[in-house]
Amino acid sequence: MSAMGLTPRQHECLLFINEFSQKHGFSPSFDEIREALGLASKSGVHRLVHGLKQRGFIGMFNGQSRSVVIRAEPPQAQTTLLRAWKSASLNERTDFLFLIGARLECEAA
Repeated sequence: MSAMGLTPRQHECLLFINEFSQKHGFSPSFDEIREALGLASKSGVHRLVHGLKQRGFIGMFNGQSRSVVIRAEPPQAQTTLLRAWKSASLNERTDFLFLIGARLECEAA
């Protein structure tokens, strides 16, 4: 979990909803979110969106399509970090996780 209390996948979902909404002037459909995040089904989108709603990052009108409203945008630093992570190679990700793990071990000691 991130400092915002979101999983990386929830953060990615929030970024997509935010960027899509700013670009198009309306929120994406669950199918568009599913496709953008590479999920197999809309039930995965439902879980992500429900988690974002519970944490207060988005609001929704029940029974209406494209009714997701951003309440809290993701901080820029985390947005930049997530984009860097997504574009990193497997070796770069492994190095990053090693460094994070070493830092956590030092803080725990």
